[in-house]
Amino acid sequence: MTTRVDDLIRDFGEVVVAADAAHADQLARRAIEAAIWEATSAIGATIKQPDSPVILSLAEDVLRRTASLISALECEFVRSRRNASIAADRRLERSHRKARLTPDQ
Repeated sequence: MTTRVDDLIRDFGEVVVAADAAHADQLARRAIEAAIWEATSAIGATIKQPDSPVILSLAEDVLRRTASLISALECEFVRSRRNASIAADRRLERSHRKARLTPDQ
């Protein structure tokens, strides 16, 4: 039988794996690292006080917020990269169109 602390530690491991795999720029990476640090502290508190409902609830909340942050930053990174790619494609298309319209010299 697992305890709530065991479940939190397992969930924390999953969050850390997601954080490591996340595609993020330097600023987003720092935000992820800060959130992981906060989650680490919260998990540490549950190990010291495994019977405290307040500490356990706080740790669960911190893990949820950390997972949400990672997910949101990953989505934003993907959206940003997609928009940059679309913009580059449009610039290339305009350049080709302009080259076709320019008379040979």
